Amino acid sequence: MNRNVNVQAIVLKARKDGDSNRNLTLLSVDEGIIEIRAFRSRTSKSAPKAYQFQEGMFFLYYNPVNKQYSLKDVQLISPHDGIKQNYEAIISASIMVEFTMRTANDDMANTYQLLARALDFLDDASFEKDVVVIQFLLRLIKEHGLIEDFKKCPVCGSTYKEKDILNFSHELNVACCSNCEKIPTLILRPKARLYLSYTLGMSFEDALAVKLNESTRIRIKNYMITWATCIMNRPFNSLGSAIN
Repeated sequence: MNRNVNVQAIVLKARKDGDSNRNLTLLSVDEGIIEIRAFRSRTSKSAPKAYQFQEGMFFLYYNPVNKQYSLKDVQLISPHDGIKQNYEAIISASIMVEFTMRTANDDMANTYQLLARALDFLDDASFEKDVVVIQFLLRLIKEHGLIEDFKKCPVCGSTYKEKDILNFSHELNVACCSNCEKIPTLILRPKARLYLSYTLGMSFEDALAVKLNESTRIRIKNYMITWATCIMNRPFNSLGSAIN
């Protein structure tokens, strides 16, 4: 294996390692999720540095003895400094990163592009942070094959009527009709379903331009976070995180 590896990547996590080093979890275009070590990045001005949510080209050295990557250099593509200056943006980005990590699979190329785009939107103060989270979770859940179009039940195939309220199958982690799940533990109301169905067919940026009033936006965000929690089978740690 080539010991010098160059990857385009996003920093998912950055953790302190002793007094001087930092451990980084990267989502790369070609290699998926990889763990690397940034030696002396906390103490040396000349050592290469990278922080959570940054996107860049990472120049790595692979040690075949201890099977470890170390950071030689980084050229930033998108530093996403705007995220780090806004608490709401930090929490939103942390939610997206955690869901990405908890649902990782062997093919992460599409996930990478989706996360990179979403972080760019969070970095831009003109976009509503809650809606970026909604659309990111919506699209990544679809990427995992758990959404069709919100027009018919994925369990029985029946077409939804305009005023149908959807329940949720915890066995399959999908929204479904009330006939397929009698106990309403997570419900999706008609207007929210219409919004999700309508925006799912749009580009990410066009979907962010669709207006939602505050109460509807909060309800839909809570729904999507609860859905993501069901998929992960655990609550979000990110709903109280901070950048290291």
